[in-house]
Amino acid sequence: MKLRTLSEDVTHFSRLSGPIKSKVEASFNELADNQRGLPEVLATGAKRPIVVLGTGLFQYMAEHIGDLTHRMSQRTATRFGDFGWAYVKEKVNRALRYMTNEYGFERELREQVEANLRSKSNETGITSPDEWWEAMKRAGAEYADAHSKLTVYNHAQKTARDAAVSYGRMDFPTTVKHLQKLDQYLNSPEKWARYAGMVTMDGGELVPV
Repeated sequence: MKLRTLSEDVTHFSRLSGPIKSKVEASFNELADNQRGLPEVLATGAKRPIVVLGTGLFQYMAEHIGDLTHRMSQRTATRFGDFGWAYVKEKVNRALRYMTNEYGFERELREQVEANLRSKSNETGITSPDEWWEAMKRAGAEYADAHSKLTVYNHAQKTARDAAVSYGRMDFPTTVKHLQKLDQYLNSPEKWARYAGMVTMDGGELVPV
């Protein structure tokens, strides 16, 4: 756990002004842009492993969970001060709905693996469900590693990032816990803005979490 120094000040984005606020906004926006780099490409790029070796549901959820850090820190999110509330709420709700359904999220993934084996084994050269599952785990680990390298600046961003990391590592119960933590703050735009706009400053500089 990172220890705070005596000079650090926990405040809110809305209380900042002038060049300091501009610098903080630029850092948030940079996070959004960086998520749109390799982390996003690994979830959606046409020739990336998670797309070729995953399943439709696995890839779909990777895209939406990974997008959370982007939505809460992109330019419109900071400009309007809502930190992407509507988009984040929609994606968190959708992800929780899929991942906590009674049928079983991993069960559905494994059934899709079986379907892929029947339709794509010639394309991939994979001939067993276990081999396909291991290929998915390797693709997911690459996606998780890319998200783990994103620099985040508050607990909302960190929780969203950690949800993507745990998802890529196929630790689905932990992913659900991260999503549920975000969901606690999403019942109103005001509550979300207070949570997602918190920052720690030290000598006019934004401190990463």
